[in-house]
Amino acid sequence: MPPLRFSGEIGKKLTFLYGNVNGIRSKSEETKRWMGEKKADIVALVETWADNSTPDCLIADPEHCNLFRKDREGCKKQAGGGVAIAIKKGLQAVRMESLEVDGVEVMWIKLICLHLNVLIGVVYAPAYDTQVFSELRTSMELFPPFLRRNIFLVGDFNCPKIVWDGDTSGKSERDRDLIQLKNEFKLWQKVKGTTRKRGRSESSLDQLFVTQLGFVRNTRIVNPPSATCDHQAIETKLMLMTPNFKTKPKLVWKIDGENINVFKTALSSVNWGQVFDLMCNVDVAVTVFQDKFIAAAKSAFQLKSIGAKRLHRPSLSERAIDSLRRCGSAFKKRRRTRDQADYSSWKELEVSKRRIIQSDKHRRLYGIAKASRRNPRAVSKHVKKNTSAASIPPIPIPGHDEKYIVDAQDKAEFISQEFSKVYSACPRHCLPSTVSHGEPIRVEPPETPHCPPLHYLGDLEANPTPRLC
Repeated sequence: MPPLRFSGEIGKKLTFLYGNVNGIRSKSEETKRWMGEKKADIVALVETWADNSTPDCLIADPEHCNLFRKDREGCKKQAGGGVAIAIKKGLQAVRMESLEVDGVEVMWIKLICLHLNVLIGVVYAPAYDTQVFSELRTSMELFPPFLRRNIFLVGDFNCPKIVWDGDTSGKSERDRDLIQLKNEFKLWQKVKGTTRKRGRSESSLDQLFVTQLGFVRNTRIVNPPSATCDHQAIETKLMLMTPNFKTKPKLVWKIDGENINVFKTALSSVNWGQVFDLMCNVDVAVTVFQDKFIAAAKSAFQLKSIGAKRLHRPSLSERAIDSLRRCGSAFKKRRRTRDQADYSSWKELEVSKRRIIQSDKHRRLYGIAKASRRNPRAVSKHVKKNTSAASIPPIPIPGHDEKYIVDAQDKAEFISQEFSKVYSACPRHCLPSTVSHGEPIRVEPPETPHCPPLHYLGDLEANPTPRLC
């Protein structure tokens, strides 16, 4: 196990948003724009009305968020329902499927923090389901004792006339079940005010519960994701200390068409037959191949550093990136000087930026459509190329409760060590190298496979493969 280290920053005051979208398909762009304007770190959504045909990119931007979703399956009403949580990339979270039970639309996410871990839950309780809170209690009874103190629960509970104080004898059975659940798990109710307006009717259906009042600050009711939503949204600040790792600049090759022939000549001058004779000794073969290939590339091309912001929008052209940079600089200057001339300059660059991005998008889509006439797989290749894969989730540390490996380098070292335990060197063929001074190594290839297959990667895939958008 790699040594635990923390090389990032400490992030505080996460922005949390909750909204009832009443169908994500028709409100996808509005919802994603709402998330961006609020600069949300964590977003919980209910009534997504999503199914297997709904891609993840309709709910949240896969380049910036890791999405966890639970679509409605096998309920009394087939249409409607569904919950989802989008967590900003960089935050470490794990879905706790072991805490979910059948018959209730609830999903639990464990957020990995520096001093404690928090269970974030989102629930949708249909008004027609009389047993929903009993089933929710069954789910919460599965919590370990050390996590019962760190609960954050939000959702649409569909109790419009509930009164939290006073005697419960005159209340409905549904209201009594929710109040008993709140008292049993020592939950504090943080929403004060009306969360839904329909005609002259006003009610508070959406609630937010916490076990520790110090978890949240500035809880308030805000405008919904879409103008057609009759439910108001909830915004709050989570006072948690989370690891915040900076994205390092990436080195990419600057390909020059004039030097491609130089690169081809350098590759053809290498005796690759000697290199591939080393295939049984994997470490030596990989090292030799990398050294020779990189040396050939350096002789023809240059390495260019790409900043972290550029990595978030890799599909944009250099012209579009330059336009975004100039527009951002003009906006900062206008905000600093408050001059009308700077304001006019910024507005002109803003219009130009939108036109460039739109033309870049049309040109790219036109190229895909034109290529699809000759190659039917062109569209699917474009989708696969531009779909962001989910990052490796936090890895539990063996022998420790509630401790996880979150740093990318630590994850890589841990996986490498687990690989070495399973994929040990073959004593018959993979002998240590005794040849030096660059002499070729020749190893007799085995007649039958002698190394065991790798199965550990499957254990790390806590989440299913992301859907293509």
